[in-house]
Amino acid sequence: MKLPRVFGLVAILLLVPAVPATAQYMYLDSNGDGVHTAADQVNPSGPTTIEIWLDTDSNRDGSPAVCSTAGYPLDMNSYLFVLRATGGTISWGTFTNHQLGMGIHAGQLSNETEYREGYAGLTYLPSGTYHLGTLQLTIATGNPSIQIVPSATGDISPFSGTVVWPTSFGSPCFGIDFENTMKLGTDWFDVDGLPFGTGGSPNAAPILVQPSDMVVPVGEPTAQALSATDPDRQPVTFSKVSGPPYVTVATMDAGGGSAVGKAFVAPHVGDVGVAAVMVNATDGIATDQKSFTITVTSGPNHPPALADLGSINVVSGTSRRLGLKAVDPDGQTLSFSKVAGPDFAEISTLSSGVGTGAGSLRLTPTLCDAGSSAIT
Repeated sequence: MKLPRVFGLVAILLLVPAVPATAQYMYLDSNGDGVHTAADQVNPSGPTTIEIWLDTDSNRDGSPAVCSTAGYPLDMNSYLFVLRATGGTISWGTFTNHQLGMGIHAGQLSNETEYREGYAGLTYLPSGTYHLGTLQLTIATGNPSIQIVPSATGDISPFSGTVVWPTSFGSPCFGIDFENTMKLGTDWFDVDGLPFGTGGSPNAAPILVQPSDMVVPVGEPTAQALSATDPDRQPVTFSKVSGPPYVTVATMDAGGGSAVGKAFVAPHVGDVGVAAVMVNATDGIATDQKSFTITVTSGPNHPPALADLGSINVVSGTSRRLGLKAVDPDGQTLSFSKVAGPDFAEISTLSSGVGTGAGSLRLTPTLCDAGSSAIT
């Protein structure tokens, strides 16, 4: 039976000799082309965005990797990696997990020279090459290079160093220790890190695509997509710098060099006219800002929307009060009243704001009111 492996915590006892698989290959890519070459280096004068890749079925030279136990694939349902800086210290930034099926977080641990991260899932991915995630880093001191190492030192390992979670991936393949964990340094050996670079440039600002001018009728909310790219492939977030209150800006996907946001526009009757909006895109260090105009036009009155209360049960001889809520797309004031219904039902307006309102439904049925009634 093939047993799933999550973070190497379940041992499998087999009475067969163990030999390692014929290697796998983990590497770091810093220029975004998906492969490791001499061009991949730690940027000496700005942030470095590194992509962590794992090839579970090939060695560095492209030759096939096979499981030491015949009949078991080199599929993957978890990964862990440990990075170590030598020659300097690092300020570690944000890590983004790109294996969405692996949502179980092993926990991130780091210090100025080491970084450990891992995720797991309950479903195996077929053997192949996988983009595990993206990590941001900046040099703090010295001229550090980054290596992928078998395990972290005790000061960042869990349980005061008594348990070391190694660079590895969970697999149906038993591995040399019969624990369904393919570990760097015992089951496989091919890795490529990043040397310290001699070129590079300071942090580059993101590039915000110019938003389009908009024409929006009163009471008809709409949205415009925002997009930005970052030369350093850092996550980018969007915000509103200036503009009318009926415009809000949100980040939908910060991305890793390509981000998407939205500008939501919901004008009311008092907003007819032309307004300017300025949007900001930032990578956390540098920014880019663009302006666009919104022309709000008048239109037909739109009906408010009243939240449905559904079926209500009340015991005769008691009283019950329920809240009423309504919104108006035109931003007009609202009031509540009873159109039809029994005398024991009373409706009143509690408050009315710009396009919102709150009311009250009070029910005081007597014994003679037992039965069903309809209230409008």
